[in-house]
Amino acid sequence: MWCGLRERGDLEEAVGILRRYFEMNRYQARAYIAVLRGYRTARDVSRMAGIPLSRVYDVLGSLEQAGLVRRGEDGYAAMEPGTALRSRLERMRENFEREYGERMIGLERFLATVSSLRRRDVVVGDSAVIRGLDGVMVKMMEACGQAGELVFTVRRAVKLKEEFKRVLERLPRKKVLFLIHPSVELDSDDLEFLKRIGARISRSSAVLLDMLVTDRGEALIGLPLDDDEPVVVWVRHEGFAGSLHRAVLEEAGLG
Repeated sequence: MWCGLRERGDLEEAVGILRRYFEMNRYQARAYIAVLRGYRTARDVSRMAGIPLSRVYDVLGSLEQAGLVRRGEDGYAAMEPGTALRSRLERMRENFEREYGERMIGLERFLATVSSLRRRDVVVGDSAVIRGLDGVMVKMMEACGQAGELVFTVRRAVKLKEEFKRVLERLPRKKVLFLIHPSVELDSDDLEFLKRIGARISRSSAVLLDMLVTDRGEALIGLPLDDDEPVVVWVRHEGFAGSLHRAVLEEAGLG
């Protein structure tokens, strides 16, 4: 095996980092670490990293092509890892930006094409139960994008706050109020974010649910379930949303 028990934890953590953040497969990550540790021949890397000898040459070749290792007369050696991995991240970013641009072009083409295919007589409902993080984020972006004023109540959605923050940061400047239960703690990053978007903050023990209400008559109400995936009820109704909006403003002392 490629390490003793004392080192295995650190090595597996390093492999996990390379796989998650640097797009390496397990063999590439293990081979790269073996070379970093000073094993220079393909046979030694194969033995220490647990890679079949028939595969290790291709694995080392892919690392060489990626600029992570070099091959000389005395075998394989690692390029300076800080420089090599930063360079890899830059290439990954360039690839992502290029692919993102291509996908945005595809999105515009799709929307232009599908607009002629959609039925005009379809009646869209005014309420729905939305399950799952992706669906909740899409509906939140839709509701926030169409509104000028947003009112949030926060009781339990703390573990999803980074997702919500990403949605709000993408939007043009809005008038935003957060009414937060006293049990919810805000760290320095949260406070900086709220300041950056110009949000008002108030506290109230009357907050029972996570909720978003807009000035366009929409409300998203989080259901207090124990599931990992969020579930919200979406309602579009001027009277209902307006009454919730007024109630939150009054509770915040702004009514």
